[in-house]
Amino acid sequence: MKKSNFSSIESIIKTVKKNGMFILVDDESKHEEMENEGDLVISTSAVNPNHINFMAKHARGLICLAMDNTQSKKIGLTLASPINQSRSKTAFTYSIEAKKGVTTGISAYDRAKTIKVAIKNSSGSRDIVSPGHVFPLVSKNGGVLERAGHTEASVDISKLAKLNPSAVICEVMNEDGTMARYNDLVPFSKKHNLKIAKIEDLISYRLKNEKFIKMISNRKINIKRFGNYDLKVFKNKLDGAEHYAVTSKNFSYRKSPRVRVISTNIINTIFNFKNNIFKSTLNYLSKFNNFALIIVKSPSHTKNSKENSKILRYYGVGAQIIKELKIKDMILVSRSKKRIIALKGYGIKIKKQEILK
Repeated sequence: MKKSNFSSIESIIKTVKKNGMFILVDDESKHEEMENEGDLVISTSAVNPNHINFMAKHARGLICLAMDNTQSKKIGLTLASPINQSRSKTAFTYSIEAKKGVTTGISAYDRAKTIKVAIKNSSGSRDIVSPGHVFPLVSKNGGVLERAGHTEASVDISKLAKLNPSAVICEVMNEDGTMARYNDLVPFSKKHNLKIAKIEDLISYRLKNEKFIKMISNRKINIKRFGNYDLKVFKNKLDGAEHYAVTSKNFSYRKSPRVRVISTNIINTIFNFKNNIFKSTLNYLSKFNNFALIIVKSPSHTKNSKENSKILRYYGVGAQIIKELKIKDMILVSRSKKRIIALKGYGIKIKKQEILK
């Protein structure tokens, strides 16, 4: 992708504050876990029937209301499926309609009315009925630092613009019914004079401007069969989870340490040599005098080799711990060559990558 086609997050925030619409795209590298598509986005503070009509006419996708968890609970929304089996894990609730002030519910006016009722501070479950013609989506509490999706990104940007923490989003489809990708979205944006923003840039922006990791303890530990190390414990303010950094005895952030980030949900047993990822990683790192092993507690453990990438991309925990360790230059140790977007926001340089076999 050409950088010149994208607007900075600062520019997007200014556009949103001026009631403007924009296009939001996810990572161009076509990661399987995300949609790799573009959505039209307008803040709910600004939305009117003309915006809804524009989305229906030109974007052609499903018009959805993205909102935070607090708002969804306030109007009594429940997830459409308690077990989300969709590929992108988009959190749909049951569709809604304003109880009063609408006719069939499908017109641009009716949908704009439903959205305005749903986000109104005084509204509750009594003001909304289901099913309807507006499709709410619930953002993760940590926003793009928890899930790098269009739902979270649109809500995050509304928050950054100090507006209602919600937005109206709609996937952009081509005239032939196929999904619009980057090469389709650039001419679309120019035709309609719309800015394009990347979720990747929003992640970097938030990582650069927010701090949600705090070190709560630092002590010496002895790991059986490996020896003595320093153990630093960090707490994530977003969800209260604890994460760890095991550093070598002679650790120095000034001398480009080797860094490996792993994720697991079996923290209780990770230091007793029963975890294969931990075992293989320390077998490799213990050959060197200067390293940091960062252990991120994940909601669910998976053997997918892309898990480390997901943790950094979704949560930014690894990147913030690296920053807390004052590391500026590092040698990244991983199981496969990967591009770590979360590090860009901190100016952390990867001097080289070493593949752990």
